[in-house]
Amino acid sequence: MNSLHMIKDAVPQPHIAMPNKITAEGLLSTAPPERVFLLANVLPLGVVGALVATGGTGKGYAVSDIALSVASGRDVFNGTYEVEEPGEVLIVSGEEDKDEQHRRLHAVSEKKFQSEQLSMEEIMQIEWRIHLMPSMGQECLLVDDGIETLFLDHLLEEAKSIPNLKLIVLDPLRRFYNGEENSSQATTVIVQAMELLATETGATVLGVHHTSKPSNKGASLDAHAARGSSALTDGFRFQMNMARIGQKTAERYGIPEDQRGFYVEMEVSKNNYAPPQAKRIILKRNGKGVLSYVDLEAQGAAVILSKAEEIAKYIEDMVAPDEGVLKAKFIVDNAWKNGLFGLSKTALRQHLNMAIDKGLICMKSASVQGKGKPPQVIFPKGNGAD
Repeated sequence: MNSLHMIKDAVPQPHIAMPNKITAEGLLSTAPPERVFLLANVLPLGVVGALVATGGTGKGYAVSDIALSVASGRDVFNGTYEVEEPGEVLIVSGEEDKDEQHRRLHAVSEKKFQSEQLSMEEIMQIEWRIHLMPSMGQECLLVDDGIETLFLDHLLEEAKSIPNLKLIVLDPLRRFYNGEENSSQATTVIVQAMELLATETGATVLGVHHTSKPSNKGASLDAHAARGSSALTDGFRFQMNMARIGQKTAERYGIPEDQRGFYVEMEVSKNNYAPPQAKRIILKRNGKGVLSYVDLEAQGAAVILSKAEEIAKYIEDMVAPDEGVLKAKFIVDNAWKNGLFGLSKTALRQHLNMAIDKGLICMKSASVQGKGKPPQVIFPKGNGAD
């Protein structure tokens, strides 16, 4: 054996599966197999995808919720997504130890199952279906300079040993490859490694990834908000994005600025094998970081009405019934730091309009000379202005 062969044999070789040519025989004349979903009509089984989010939005807790849902068959985020294929889950964490994973899973399970009164046997069954591989501080590259590693072989062997495996999570994805993040070649290779895991196990492989810095500033939920080369998102068959809600959204639903950090928007930004998703969902983090779905339309209406009642009481106490106050002046004088309500001009105007619509205060147009739209004057309720 010459030296070149000896060198080749000594270097770990990548998994190279040569595709075989087939004909389309039978593909047109018979019905294709039904697509199987991990999450009904959202996330297919056996594909590679990503959960992409800005820092500090609760990605780890989102992963824990999804894992517990798949293991138990319960819905994700208290009814947001239905689990169609319950089974076992493998979470490979590159930056968290066992204790941190313990804290997250325990906190999510307390919230998730608090009203379901699960038996100890049911809890133990769920525990046995979640497999953890904490890899903090250890070598966990699946791809090293474009070459598939021994760790990939190890992970593949461990995953194949898990019966009924439905989901593999790689968190965060960047810990599992070391190529240049903006290189399409490097990111394509990690997607191929994820595809190998999906193909060999039949499980969905979900990488947890960060958004780019420009996207962080705009809280973008766009598919290409993912950090690094666009080849990463191009290779995923599914992508879900998370970001804190923006200031305008918070104002629209009456969320105070000091509470805005507790709310997160989530949207399926890319889905090759499922119908388009109808809308973004809003999740709220509790004191432990656990995420739950909230109906901001209902919550926002209640918050706005409460604030509108507060504003109406202030007008009743402070505005002379026979004089009133110009609506525009009231907004300028009481918006933001100038007033008592902690609202922007837009939000204060919205709350005033609700107070008027609900009959909590009155409004009429002032009598003025000349052309132009007459200014609007607001009065306490019951002064006869309405």
